[in-house]
Amino acid sequence: QPLTSQPATGPSAAMKSSLWVPSLILLLCACGCFAQTHRSSEIPEVVTLKLEEYKELFQKAVLAEDKRRTEVQREELESEYRFKVNALEKHRESLNREAAKRSSERDRVLSGNWLLLNHSAAGSFHLARHDDSEQQGMAVFDFAMEFHMFHDVWTEIPLIDSQIIVGDWEISRKVPAGGNSTAHDDFEWSSVLLGPEILLVLKPRKADARGPGSGVGGESPKDSAGDEAMLADHVLMTNQSGTPSRLPPFACLHHGGGGCVAKEFSVEPAAFHEVAEAKNYTEISMRRPSTKVVKLKWRVVAAEKVPRPSKSQANRTQATDENVEDQSSQATVQHDALFSVAEGVLQSSNAFKFTFESEQSLNTLEVLVHGDSRVTSVVAHGMQTWSAKPFTNLTLEDSAEGQPGNGTFVQVVFKSSVMSKEAIVLLKTESQFDVESGRVELPLVVCRNVLRQTGSMAVVKAANAEVYEHTSRGVARAGVGEIPASVRSQTNRPIVLAYKYLAPRHSVILSALHHEEVHTLNSVADVALYQVLVVDTQRMHKLTMVVQNSQQQYMVVRDIPAAATVWSLRVNSLSTKPARGRDGTLMVPLLVGTGGDSNEGGAAPQASIELAWMSEHPSLGDNGSLVLSPPRVDMPITALSVEVQLPEQYNFNFTGTLQNVSIFSHKQPRAVNYQTERHATEKGFKFGAEYVSEPSTSEEKANVKATIPKQGTRYRFEKILVVGDNAVLTATYALNLSSTEGDHWSWRSLIVSFLSMIAPLRGLCRSIACSASDRGNVTGMGEHIRQIVLRNPANG
Repeated sequence: QPLTSQPATGPSAAMKSSLWVPSLILLLCACGCFAQTHRSSEIPEVVTLKLEEYKELFQKAVLAEDKRRTEVQREELESEYRFKVNALEKHRESLNREAAKRSSERDRVLSGNWLLLNHSAAGSFHLARHDDSEQQGMAVFDFAMEFHMFHDVWTEIPLIDSQIIVGDWEISRKVPAGGNSTAHDDFEWSSVLLGPEILLVLKPRKADARGPGSGVGGESPKDSAGDEAMLADHVLMTNQSGTPSRLPPFACLHHGGGGCVAKEFSVEPAAFHEVAEAKNYTEISMRRPSTKVVKLKWRVVAAEKVPRPSKSQANRTQATDENVEDQSSQATVQHDALFSVAEGVLQSSNAFKFTFESEQSLNTLEVLVHGDSRVTSVVAHGMQTWSAKPFTNLTLEDSAEGQPGNGTFVQVVFKSSVMSKEAIVLLKTESQFDVESGRVELPLVVCRNVLRQTGSMAVVKAANAEVYEHTSRGVARAGVGEIPASVRSQTNRPIVLAYKYLAPRHSVILSALHHEEVHTLNSVADVALYQVLVVDTQRMHKLTMVVQNSQQQYMVVRDIPAAATVWSLRVNSLSTKPARGRDGTLMVPLLVGTGGDSNEGGAAPQASIELAWMSEHPSLGDNGSLVLSPPRVDMPITALSVEVQLPEQYNFNFTGTLQNVSIFSHKQPRAVNYQTERHATEKGFKFGAEYVSEPSTSEEKANVKATIPKQGTRYRFEKILVVGDNAVLTATYALNLSSTEGDHWSWRSLIVSFLSMIAPLRGLCRSIACSASDRGNVTGMGEHIRQIVLRNPANG
């Protein structure tokens, strides 16, 4: 407790004063003990140890420091390792993405993991003789194929049909020459043995994409029992990629055997080929386009060993052999013809479909066109050339009458590589006939050296005529639906007559009754607006029209003086220049800026015309007359509107065939514009963003458009069905005295005459008349009169 200076009173105070001294002593003792204990717990700065103990402590310290450094280094290496691993993973992912992209792009083009680089075949075959039925022909070919593998994955490559006897398989791989993997340009072929990485197996053939089988037209091939034959292929299976090689542009085909001659050779698709005859074989080299399927056809004929005849005998023998061959390969013909009767001209389109018994080479086909018809064109698939020659006194073999006739002999020569079972020839002719006689005989077209010829005929008319049947023989009338669709699709006109025949000995004569053609208008103006502004000694004119035009090239505008100045001419919103005719008329071109569909037919396209010019006339004077008739054009106008602006200081009286109106009741012409711009958007263009059009780089033609200003009093007139010069408008005019500014003498005469009748105000009238002599005070004189009338209402 703190000491106080207050005196102690009583025994309790003495006791308290006697206790604080021992307490203080005890406190000091406790503080001393605590200080002694604290001094005993502090680490001494110098410690004395034995040498063995010091070495042991030093080794422990060094080991702890090395452990710490090793942990730091391990953490740094682990961090660097994780960074490199992440970088490698990202690089691997990018490579995988690029590889997947390349693979997806390649999969869109190729169907598998392989590509055929080269495929060649060379060999020979033995042709059995015709009299040796027991011996069959044998062919031996060596095939060489080169492939390229893209990835090291298991891939199947179909090689050849399993029904073909195959032997002596040899598989090679391209490897760097000398084992040097860095030499990318030097390779050599190394043989590869069949093993676990390269296999040859038999696998069933997959169904064609066109159907369940792999036959022609998507049909599955069937065996003799009627069941579907299970076809298989020799398939090469490997999981190793290869090195690509070069693809040669040609292939060679060899066939041998003494006494065998290659008669015909055909390649599909068409390819350039050369034939080289040797002693015991024939070599055919061809250059073919890039294709997946090549179809080769040839026919081999066994040559008889006979003595070589002379040249003339050889020609006769060759002609005889060809005739025998042609007779052995007879064909049936379906003939469909379409005849069009025009003004004095008969046109025909003939389609011949030749059908042979078997697939063979097409050498020549012959067609006879009887009559004086001209052959205009011949078209056929695989045709090399055609010729047309006139013939005379030729008898039709199937004709019962046997009368000789004249006509045209048509010969169609085909390419040597064309082999087919069918051939289609399109032949067109035209002939003239006498319109006055009204008789038209259809030309007779006959195919030579055929077994049978049947067909149909259709007749259409392309002129103002009535076509009827006059006489017919060897044909039967048919309905339009019996005509083949290929014939009906050749015309857009109705078929008036249709026939069918079973033999070429027929005859059809038509009766054509022609009518005179009535011409119609080539152009007509739907609406027209004629505006004229008259000022002092000049007039400004503007003619605006909307015209329907089909074939007219110029529009003739009359009543425009030669001294007039043409300000502008716009046709379909494009500036152009008019021309002057021989008679001094103004000619406006109508085919400027027409639309792209103007040649498609149908409705006539519209054209807008805006013509402005300036002319002069004598001064108006106080009175007179004006001719305000619109200019005449060489086409009728459906609705004509006239707007005239005349000076205000004249009174006008109008006469003529036009009706005066306050508001036009017809639609006014508007300019037509067929010019459209063409823009192409760039790749990656955002259609949602705001588009700013770029200025056109092409130089646009100067475009002038004249307008008529507004001045004076406007009068409106209109008229419908304007033809020729039936739109007449004349105006007589006189000076309007009441509205002439500054004409004070008229006011003076009126006032003097008025005041002279008022006798009581005669003196006043003299003073007013004198004041009115001042020409510039007409307003004040009127105010004096008003005041006089107010003061004298009775006299007023």
